[in-house]
Amino acid sequence: MPVDISAAMPQWTDDATLIAGLLGRASEQRLLLSVTGPGTGYSSLLLGSDAARQRLWIDPPFRATNAAIPPDALLALSTRLEGAAVDFSCQLDDTENLDGQPALRLHWPVRLRYLQRRSHFRLGVSAASGFCPALIQTQEQVSAGTLVDLSRDGAGALFPRNITVQTGDPVRCTLRIEGLEVTAEAEVRSCIETLSRRRIGLRFGAMARGDAQRLSTTVAQWERAALRNQAQRRERLKTGF
Repeated sequence: MPVDISAAMPQWTDDATLIAGLLGRASEQRLLLSVTGPGTGYSSLLLGSDAARQRLWIDPPFRATNAAIPPDALLALSTRLEGAAVDFSCQLDDTENLDGQPALRLHWPVRLRYLQRRSHFRLGVSAASGFCPALIQTQEQVSAGTLVDLSRDGAGALFPRNITVQTGDPVRCTLRIEGLEVTAEAEVRSCIETLSRRRIGLRFGAMARGDAQRLSTTVAQWERAALRNQAQRRERLKTGF
């Protein structure tokens, strides 16, 4: 269900379907949470959610570094889901074993705050990846740059400082990604000066259907790989290995 995020301002919602969808995706990805409450503040994993039973499960705090959370405590939780900030509050219900590990069971939130600055999360592109070329064409020039991030609806790239585009300009961009060449009409959304280069943010417009499908497939593959890598890093941090 779409959410109207006017002017990138946080929006509170009590839409049960939207809340269930957001928390369901967050628990599937086992996202890292920031948890604050009476006498405690720590990072936790969202272990599971059950919209039908109106319950969430999260990791408890480490006993060596955090005081026990009192019964019925109200906890403030925040995370990032697909580039969006998600904040909500839950009351502690009980502690229980989940898949053989201790967990905190929380009551389902009745409200949730959601802030998404972009419609899709931008995935970083490593300079060592071997598929970084980006071209911007205007009526005056063609400039070659280096692709640094990408989503289904836009991209960021570094260009020489002498590139003449400004925020709001329409351009034609070509990206070469993993052997594919994707061309799209685009709008310049941001221009950030550095000492030697300019970082240009682009929002895609018209694109051939085949290019759009290939781009979406590539980004989806990257997103899945990024989520797996994040989960593996969190697990290593959790276990100490």
